[in-house]
Amino acid sequence: MCMPEPDSRAEWSLTDINDLASKMTSPRQVAMARMKALSFEQSGVGLPAPMVRMLDGATSTWIAGVEQRGKQMFVRSLGSPRLCEEKKEDSLGAGLQDIICGKEDTDVLNQVLSLHLSVVRMDPILAEELGRQGSHSIISRIIRFDLSEVMEPLASSLGLRFDSDIMITENDLDSVMELQELACEIASSSSGKFPLKFSPFSKDELLSRQPMLFSVKPSRHVCQQHPQEVSLPQDQLVLINQVSGRQSAQEDVGFVMWPSAVVLSKWLISNPQLIHNKRVLELGAGCGLVGLVAAGIASEQKREAIVVENTQILCPVVITDFNPKVLENLEQNICLNDLSQDAHVAKLDFYTQDGDNYCGGWIDGSGAQHAPVDVLLAADVICKPEDATAVANTIYDALKPGGMAILVSADSKHRFGVDRFESECARLCMSVTLTDVDDLFDRGFLQSFQEADGTSGIEATSGYVDDMKLTMYRVTKPSSR
Repeated sequence: MCMPEPDSRAEWSLTDINDLASKMTSPRQVAMARMKALSFEQSGVGLPAPMVRMLDGATSTWIAGVEQRGKQMFVRSLGSPRLCEEKKEDSLGAGLQDIICGKEDTDVLNQVLSLHLSVVRMDPILAEELGRQGSHSIISRIIRFDLSEVMEPLASSLGLRFDSDIMITENDLDSVMELQELACEIASSSSGKFPLKFSPFSKDELLSRQPMLFSVKPSRHVCQQHPQEVSLPQDQLVLINQVSGRQSAQEDVGFVMWPSAVVLSKWLISNPQLIHNKRVLELGAGCGLVGLVAAGIASEQKREAIVVENTQILCPVVITDFNPKVLENLEQNICLNDLSQDAHVAKLDFYTQDGDNYCGGWIDGSGAQHAPVDVLLAADVICKPEDATAVANTIYDALKPGGMAILVSADSKHRFGVDRFESECARLCMSVTLTDVDDLFDRGFLQSFQEADGTSGIEATSGYVDDMKLTMYRVTKPSSR
């Protein structure tokens, strides 16, 4: 756990802060810290509360230190040539000195602000939680801080006439400006939501905002039944953020996780040879679990230095959808799983594909054509009869001749139009093999998703019911006309 169990700690040393910062250097690490901070049985208040306490403590300690050192400086100046307006040189004596630059409380606040800036840039969900926990009022206090307003009453209380040009060093002004620049960057990185009013999320709300965590493991039954041409990949822990906001139309189905994505992901990690040395595209990705698992497999292959024609595999998995909010969430989920080098997002509307490109090539949202892929993956992408036609057209266009698509879907009782998909593929001379998902894994497949380790299982997805029947479609594009 990168953040100590939340306590009432008032002060944090530079060592504490640097240790914490070193353990939150990626969106994934920040998300895991959020999840772990909510897991403490006694004081699982989440990450925002202790981080705001840290910021508040560092800010209050810094301001108190400035006031104390300023007063001490003025008291000492009474025994030396008095600070005056006429000659700045005469005022320096033993009196004037830096009271901010190089001081430990200044360094601590600088590090705390840098940590906050880093995490709000990496995790917009945590950024909002920090703001509502009270960080924005503290950040505003730093932005409005005026050293002259602190120093003038201190000087007046000792009978000294204040002049900022004489009584404040350039080093201190620069240090204040550096802190305020960090505070302004935090404000500007708050997705247009600065300043938020103090309105902390409850623990239940924080729990609902954390990512879903899927443990995707190869199935022992599949491994025993199908000898592997390549080594099985390691288990994957995949973090998934769903799109916040209510679904208001059919086009918003990608906002949430659906059962078939969990099924296809587990089947894929049990059959890594399917995408070994292949160009891969996920169609209608939604939250992107399938594409992320494929990218994780490809990443592991690269680490093992698998070589094709003397060049390392570098083709990233293409994860597609057409809804702008879904595409933005996919980008975040790729970063959340440290897969930016192994996957990228593209807009693909399967209603804009014609189904007449035998040589292969799909059209993106800007109208540009892309090279065909070897393998296309899709889960729960048919929701109405017209989708069956559009998906078949897209598979035909996106695949190279001889390429394969793997699609998993609930039956027509739960997914209207899926019963037309096989005939739509036949219309394009593509062969289709249907398999009951239970038959793939000795009728124990769905049960294997009832996770007991705190991670999400198929039952956590949207629309899942116990008697749901799932089917896998293996579609092959003809290798010759």
